[in-house]
Amino acid sequence: MTTRAAIPGGPLAAVAIGVFCAALPLAPHVPLFAFSLFLVALVARAWMHRMQTRLPSLAAKLIVLVLGVAGVGFASGTLIGIEPGIGILLILVALKLLEVRTARDFQVLVLLGWFLGLCRLFFSQDLSSWIQAGAVGLFLTGALLAFHGANVREAARTALVMGAQAAPLVALLFVLFPRAYTGVRFSFTRGLFADTGLAERIDPGGFAGLAQNDAPAFRVEFPDGPPPAPERRYFRASVLWHGDGLVWTRGPMLRPAFPRETPSAPGIRQRIVMQPHGANWIFALDWPVGKVRGANFEAGEFFQTPANRPVLQTMIYEVESRMDANLAPLPRSHRDAALQLPKPRPTRAEAVVKQWRAKFPDDRAFVGHALEWIGSEDFNYTLAPGEYDDVDGLDEFLFDRRAGYCEHYAAAFTTLMRLGGVPARLVIGYFGGEFYEVGNYLLVRQSDAHCWCEVWIEGAGWTRIDPTNAIAADRVAAGLRSLLDSRAARDSAAQAEAANPLGWRSPLRQARMIWDNLNHQWDLRVLSYDEEEQRSLLAFLGLGAVRGAMAVGAILFFVLIVIGLVAALLRRPWRRADDPVVRAWQRFCRALAAAGIARERWEGPVEFGARAASALPAHADFIGRATHLYIVQRYSPAPPPPREFLHALRLLPHFARPSVASCP
Repeated sequence: MTTRAAIPGGPLAAVAIGVFCAALPLAPHVPLFAFSLFLVALVARAWMHRMQTRLPSLAAKLIVLVLGVAGVGFASGTLIGIEPGIGILLILVALKLLEVRTARDFQVLVLLGWFLGLCRLFFSQDLSSWIQAGAVGLFLTGALLAFHGANVREAARTALVMGAQAAPLVALLFVLFPRAYTGVRFSFTRGLFADTGLAERIDPGGFAGLAQNDAPAFRVEFPDGPPPAPERRYFRASVLWHGDGLVWTRGPMLRPAFPRETPSAPGIRQRIVMQPHGANWIFALDWPVGKVRGANFEAGEFFQTPANRPVLQTMIYEVESRMDANLAPLPRSHRDAALQLPKPRPTRAEAVVKQWRAKFPDDRAFVGHALEWIGSEDFNYTLAPGEYDDVDGLDEFLFDRRAGYCEHYAAAFTTLMRLGGVPARLVIGYFGGEFYEVGNYLLVRQSDAHCWCEVWIEGAGWTRIDPTNAIAADRVAAGLRSLLDSRAARDSAAQAEAANPLGWRSPLRQARMIWDNLNHQWDLRVLSYDEEEQRSLLAFLGLGAVRGAMAVGAILFFVLIVIGLVAALLRRPWRRADDPVVRAWQRFCRALAAAGIARERWEGPVEFGARAASALPAHADFIGRATHLYIVQRYSPAPPPPREFLHALRLLPHFARPSVASCP
């Protein structure tokens, strides 16, 4: 049955804006069809309200529902999961927009908007996501207040006051309520993080996409001193053993091989806050030694325990590294894996390597010559090298096109080493990072993703060789943004800021550092507040022995105290003086009291106005009008704006018969 909507335009527009702001951050995560249908419903509802047309019938809404769910299923390939589920929720919200016509419908729409605003937290729980969710909640609360008669200013003020009143209770429950071990973070599916980090397979061009991604990968604090020099900031993630030319994978799992520590070498302790990346490795500065809680060290890399558990939420851990730690001796299985040759072998590369080996039988000299050859030849470092053939791609890269990204050079160099009989493997991870003085930590972004080669040298162990560093800066392809180019620009900007700290770049960088530090502290202090952190805080407060029923009783006790304080603030006697209507009425009473007509405590405005008009007949009309306007302001079900009453009281006359009586 169709009907015309009876919802006021202002509250309806406000709730539509609030729901749109709640849905907008979800657009990249839900099927495009669902979000488009939601936008169409918003526009259609605005048009229906403006034209005062009838709302859609039940049959029309059922058709939209069936088509919408079918479209989500077709676009996602399934109806199970967070992304399809939120897509269906958007369609249901769109239908509710098209049928809202009663107070109950309006309240349901506000509730759906509140929930929709929280759905962003399924995908991101950084500080901006929580701020946006809270802002949407307050805005929708204001829309609900406006629907029940408040004007815009009153609705906004009341919503903010309600949020401020709830904040102490939320903070108290957050601190004292029994915690889960994982803290506040939650996650549902590995697919949420499929495009945010490194992969377990290197294909030509795979790293080029990450070069344009400035999202944080992890943040590193160095508790014992300053960070290492920029050229030593290699953070290893995983080791790839199996290579076919330019394509590399991890290959079969090898038995653990632990690093040898050099007692005289100082260790570098790191506290790493790692963002979820969907794989099962964790990052550490070269070379990691010791143990990490919840991880195993296997053949040059750390893995989560168990090894097949992906990192689906932010992880905080400490690890120690020693720059000169190596594996000693090289296990037979590792040597065999590090000498596997591609199939088929690259013929031109193999012929060149034989010539090199004849001249340089020593492994160190051979490695040095190969690195010098790459640096002296006409190689270009570019993000757009084009596609290479699967079979002859390595020869094509080394001898024909000579254009590639970091994975091309690392993969080619590792293969050259194996062709020459030198054990070699490819390592993927991150290199560099930007040090933030505000917060004293190193921010490593996805654009810092990198890969390099490790060769085994007798007497030195695994030695890092980064062929990317052999490419001169003047050989970077003109007009293309390469990793070297971006780093050079970043370094020059940092130098310019240091030389001219008052320039416009410095305040922008300072603001960026402050915001990133707020996100970092949010990660550490709020999202990581788990059972262990709660116990430490309670012990610091002297409540470490509180458990079970005592803990529940303590929570209730503190909650009652907070509620009592809030109630006392709400009932403070000076609060009513903030109301301009009350102030004007009190001024009116004081003027009459000065004329000898003081208001009794038991006397209402009707009786008092009648008595004052009778005592002052010359001002009876003014007293009657002022009393009537005050009664309308305070006792009518829908009071008008107080402008008329306040304007009338501004013309307050001087009453005769002065007196010292006061108006209670």
